[in-house]
Amino acid sequence: MLEKKGFTLIELLVVVSIIGLLSSVILISTNSQRLKAHDANIRSFMHQLRNAAEMLNNDNDNYDLVCTEDNKLSADGELGIIRRALEKENPGYQVVCIESPDKNNFAASFPLVAEKGKHWCVESAGVSISILNSITSFICQ
Repeated sequence: MLEKKGFTLIELLVVVSIIGLLSSVILISTNSQRLKAHDANIRSFMHQLRNAAEMLNNDNDNYDLVCTEDNKLSADGELGIIRRALEKENPGYQVVCIESPDKNNFAASFPLVAEKGKHWCVESAGVSISILNSITSFICQ
């Protein structure tokens, strides 16, 4: 009788393919979690944006310094820091920020990473919601 000393080539290939399959599942899972982490950061930064805007409103009795004339988030002070942090989370996009004509209300939106096509929107009324498109007025809708 022949004694078996080691593994056959087929046994080794099966083990290697199982390990490859498991590692690809783990990689896909971690990539998905990474994208969701970007979305969590975006939501957090947008919440900070609203808080910073409220502080400006308390000082100036309006939101005049929150948005620029071309409907972008201001690049000054704390808002500028938040703006740059958001742009690092989803490069190539800018925060859309719109004020009401009387400067007493504003809304801002920024695209999410994991939820393609959706934007996170905050407004001066305290609303924070996911919307399908970028804002077109000072209300998240």
